[in-house]
Amino acid sequence: MKERVLAVAPSNVLYKFHSLGSFLAEAVRCGCETIELWGGAPHLDIEAATPADLKKLRRRLAELELRVCCLTPETGLYPVNIASNDPVLRQRSEIYAMKSLEAAAELQVPIMQVTSGTGYYDRPAEEAWRRSADFLSRLSRRAAALGIRLALEALPVHESNLVRDAASLRRMLDEVGQPALGALLDTSTAAALGESPADYIRLLGADRIAHIQLVDGPGGHLAWGDGTLSLAEYLASIRAAGYAGSLGLELFDHKYYVDPAPVLRRAAGALREALQPA
Repeated sequence: MKERVLAVAPSNVLYKFHSLGSFLAEAVRCGCETIELWGGAPHLDIEAATPADLKKLRRRLAELELRVCCLTPETGLYPVNIASNDPVLRQRSEIYAMKSLEAAAELQVPIMQVTSGTGYYDRPAEEAWRRSADFLSRLSRRAAALGIRLALEALPVHESNLVRDAASLRRMLDEVGQPALGALLDTSTAAALGESPADYIRLLGADRIAHIQLVDGPGGHLAWGDGTLSLAEYLASIRAAGYAGSLGLELFDHKYYVDPAPVLRRAAGALREALQPA
């Protein structure tokens, strides 16, 4: 099955309080052929998953004719932090990231999302920056060996004191200097800082954009129509840059979790309609 250009790719994180099966079924009903896969329990507990578990999931996705464009392991919440000042927590986080990469390879996923982690806010950030860059370099080399590209996402200021905007994202990519490490553009996070897809593309270069999560905002990861961002303007910038990957719908908000199906239908429908030729 060939990937459609600018494929709509909903994420199962919207269904975090529902079964994975209900998400997959709704994605198919929405006409999606591509998904983002959030690697979080209970859908995919990466720390506990065995090779047999991953093979079973891969067969299940194949039966539904669903392709995973990007694996998103948990990278931003306790206890995962690759830049942690605590060596025990940092080592655990590094092991988890490497295992996530092996899971992506087993599931035949071409892209894995990563973040920089964070250091103590009452310590010099450069110490944590060096730890993050060192591990991302090692992870990138392993990703290259597996044929996987990493997509580094900037985090809001309340989640990280390291990679927090397009400029610091570019700095990290430059310092790591590994071709396997690219950038992830999350439109809602970017918009909270007054940044747009055009800003990311201008600062980073289109070839460094490994993956895009195209959601409404700013600040929240909202379905299109629930925020104030311009879908038409964003798509015009993305198309002009020649991006031909998937557009992730990473939707999460407490108001969505109880009944996520209507939200998924509305968000996927709005994005698909916007992608139609004029």
